[in-house]
Amino acid sequence: MATKIERFVLRYVVTVVSGEFINVAVIVHAPEAGFCDMRIRDDWDTVLCFDPDADVPMLQALLTEMRQSLRSPTERQRVLSDLREVFSNTLQSSDPCEYVIAVEPETELEKWGQQMLKPKRSAQPDRHCYVAVTPGGNCLGEIVETAGHAHWLT
Repeated sequence: MATKIERFVLRYVVTVVSGEFINVAVIVHAPEAGFCDMRIRDDWDTVLCFDPDADVPMLQALLTEMRQSLRSPTERQRVLSDLREVFSNTLQSSDPCEYVIAVEPETELEKWGQQMLKPKRSAQPDRHCYVAVTPGGNCLGEIVETAGHAHWLT
């Protein structure tokens, strides 16, 4: 049976002024099905490229605790409310993304987690993606190398 779900993205923001962010988690909430869960980024090197000073262990601990609370029917509503009110600087939540009709909320969570959290990689075996970093540790962007020729990823 299909059910209506809400989708949220949690973003790590280096500075609120610049507005630059990187997605660190996604949440799928299906109230009618009694389902709420989170997928957390597993590639933290990308976050460190984005911000070499990021406190990754703190972010991981916070997100893991949040995930446990979202799974608890008694704590879920408090956490979902806190997403909009408490987290506004380093960790920001999107507004609920469009409501989607899904047969299995778990499948939607996996699919959306893959789409929003995984780095884009080429299916071509001779094509490799790299992140360009300055000697000072600043991330310049992604570079793609194909057959020995490198170019910026667009």
